[in-house]
Amino acid sequence: MKEILNGIQYEFDWHNRTAKVIEKEKEPYEGDIIIPSQVEFDDDLYIVTSIGLSAFRNCSSLNSVRIPETVTTIEWFAFSCCSAISSIIIPSSVKCIGDNAFANCTALSNLIISSGVLVIGDYAFSGCESLCNVKIPDSIISIGDGAFKGGTIMESIEVDINNKVYDSRDNCNAIIETATNSLIAGCESTIIPNGIKYIGREAFSDYTELKSIDIPNSITHIGIGAFAGCNELLNLNIPSGVSHIEDYAFYLCFDFELVTIPTSVVHIGEWVFRMCKSLKFITYSGTKQEWEQIEKHVTWNIESAIKVIHCADGDIEIVS
Repeated sequence: MKEILNGIQYEFDWHNRTAKVIEKEKEPYEGDIIIPSQVEFDDDLYIVTSIGLSAFRNCSSLNSVRIPETVTTIEWFAFSCCSAISSIIIPSSVKCIGDNAFANCTALSNLIISSGVLVIGDYAFSGCESLCNVKIPDSIISIGDGAFKGGTIMESIEVDINNKVYDSRDNCNAIIETATNSLIAGCESTIIPNGIKYIGREAFSDYTELKSIDIPNSITHIGIGAFAGCNELLNLNIPSGVSHIEDYAFYLCFDFELVTIPTSVVHIGEWVFRMCKSLKFITYSGTKQEWEQIEKHVTWNIESAIKVIHCADGDIEIVS
């Protein structure tokens, strides 16, 4: 059963007496929306427990939304591309923020995730380019890939010290998965602590103002798309100890000019340096024979400017 009440469209579950906010069929939401905790329909009361798939998606004239303490789920794409929303409070009742739930909310600058929230889905806040600060509460147990990617002016990321799954050790301005020592989300002010082993999938992706970063010797893996889209990143010294540079790691790093690869690297994935138009050569610390023994995907340097690998015993010319 579906019905519009006070400008909000709901889908009703009669058996559980719950209601879900859903996408309007004829016109987008706009202005300031206050979602009630309960609504009356056909002489029955229904508790509002979820905000449905794409419910407010592309509502560019939606200025604000107040989410009640009865909502437990914010589904995929619920508020994606709501370009006028500048502030949102996720109440403690919410357990899951779905994939892309607030993706590309480009004006979002104030975000409060209350203690009680358990899951932040893939790309949940990706493309929120006005977001400066993120605080992860103690209750969070799962953060998806690229959850905060592309926060171009992000200054700080902080995890509550009582969180059992993630941390921001040494005031590093990053989210680290404690058990695996994986850095899963960083920002332009991140200092990667020594002891971190993995730079996770899209951890720094689309941070367009990132110009440099120091990678500690403890890192062994640079994950998929870890620095993709960091188009002002100029150079990077990959330390000895790194064994894997995964797919798309430096894709679209247009200004990338200098990279040094150590002999510890055994795998270079797909499209790693694609569209690195300023990268004319790579410096490799080993011999030409050792370079040839590295497992490299056939497209590792496709559409890049790389012409030469400078090895310890001479150069290898790269034929496009």
